[in-house]
Amino acid sequence: FADAQGYAVDWDAVARLDDESLVNGIAQIAPFDVAAKQALLEAGGIENRAELIIQLMQFFGRHDGEDSVTLQ
Repeated sequence: FADAQGYAVDWDAVARLDDESLVNGIAQIAPFDVAAKQALLEAGGIENRAELIIQLMQFFGRHDGEDSVTLQ
């Protein structure tokens, strides 16, 4: 997702995060719409939030048939 969106990621820094910090950090900075961000806030528990992030990344990071990735 990060590569497709053109984000530079410091993977060494990411590897040092605990699961909760990683999931909550992604939820804060990901380019999701307001409704998706609200759903992340309301997700019960870190496991549910992580699963929702995966689903949102798959949905929002769809390719439009060209080399670019579109955000819906």
